[in-house]
Amino acid sequence: MKNWSRYMKKMGSNEPMEKTTLSIQQETDFYPLSTIPNDPESIVIVMKWLQYLVDKVGKSRVADVLNYYVDVGWITEEAKMKLLEYCEGITGREGSEAPASNLMAKDHIQSFLFIQKLMGSKVDEYFISRIERDIAKLTKNLDNLTLR
Repeated sequence: MKNWSRYMKKMGSNEPMEKTTLSIQQETDFYPLSTIPNDPESIVIVMKWLQYLVDKVGKSRVADVLNYYVDVGWITEEAKMKLLEYCEGITGREGSEAPASNLMAKDHIQSFLFIQKLMGSKVDEYFISRIERDIAKLTKNLDNLTLR
């Protein structure tokens, strides 16, 4: 979350675009999640995240979601493989199979927050609630557009 805060502060500043772009690139060097920590707290986070994904798309589709996170640079291939190993121990509900493409933005945001926790970042609750409000506004505006 600190990367996002720094980015937002810089976007509102009068710094030259070139310098801002360079700084943002340097700050994103923290990504992707390359290893899965082995401490008890991290394992609990991993299991909760994987259960969340299994509940959303089904166990057989978790690999598709994790492949997407590799593609967008949130996790490495090595981290994905370790997550899939953990996923073997998770069970899903019958009939919970849904296409990975059915995930909504809020589901990906939730995954991003799990990744942040695994990377040791503190998650700012105010930031999360602000994002949720913004998404609700966008959804409402989109609904209004389709009604016209």
